[in-house]
Amino acid sequence: MKRVSGQKGLMSALLSLTILLGVGYWLVHSGMEMILRGIVSFFVAPLAIHLANEKHIWFRKNFRWVVRTSQSPLRSAALFFVFTLVSYDALNQIPYGFLVHLMLLSIGSVIYWSPFMLRCPFCKPVPFMHQFSYFVITSIVFFTYHQMTFYFYQAQPTFLYMIVGIAGMLLLLLSLIVRWANSEASVDRKTVEGFIQPIQQEKK
Repeated sequence: MKRVSGQKGLMSALLSLTILLGVGYWLVHSGMEMILRGIVSFFVAPLAIHLANEKHIWFRKNFRWVVRTSQSPLRSAALFFVFTLVSYDALNQIPYGFLVHLMLLSIGSVIYWSPFMLRCPFCKPVPFMHQFSYFVITSIVFFTYHQMTFYFYQAQPTFLYMIVGIAGMLLLLLSLIVRWANSEASVDRKTVEGFIQPIQQEKK
């Protein structure tokens, strides 16, 4: 029974990968690279982190660096800036540069989402205040960088990617506010009891 379900899971993964590669090939060769970048950054990357949380992949040593990076929003913001934004302009003019950028973009996108979404038993989630500060910094960097490149190129070659990114970031902000409000609404009974009256100590 387990063997059958495993085969079905493998076939589903292969089918999904085939579809994704086919769509990617069509987008690249039809001049729609920005849509592909947007799909990778704001759909595939958060979905990958969600699946990794469900499968407890973070216990594997090969992925521990993602966990460590997620605990440092400043480091995550720096890698997001280099891998997601700078790498496109740096590699766009060389042969096969876009494919290299696509790999860096995938890594940078996972790093971008990890402070918000990564969950594993052996590390604490990033505090909501740090998440919000990280969101503000990365959003400003994302928008400002695109405006600067628009001025440099005297055109807007990445305008579509910027629009997809802003839409994704607005949805992320809404999710962050809702999760933060829900966490504040929950009452820690022991803390409240400690403020009002001493907590009864257990009898030895």
